[in-house]
Amino acid sequence: MNDLQTHSLPAGEAELNALAGKMGYAEKKQFIDDLEGRRTRTRTIYDSLFMGRNEESTAGSTLFDEEFTDAELKEFLARTGLTEY
Repeated sequence: MNDLQTHSLPAGEAELNALAGKMGYAEKKQFIDDLEGRRTRTRTIYDSLFMGRNEESTAGSTLFDEEFTDAELKEFLARTGLTEY
């Protein structure tokens, strides 16, 4: 890939299976399931960061409104579903 970042998955079945294996998954389905879960959690957090100020407070706005110690931040992120930091 010449050190270029990409955000697309391989289109071919063999290439997708190879990617899943390189990522440590025994099979493609495990990789896709994990990826979709991560995308959903990321989207939830990302959406909460850009909500309007007039709307109800969310995890994202709390993150910007408060100061956390490292331990508090890890606990806060775990409550939002993010466990790998």
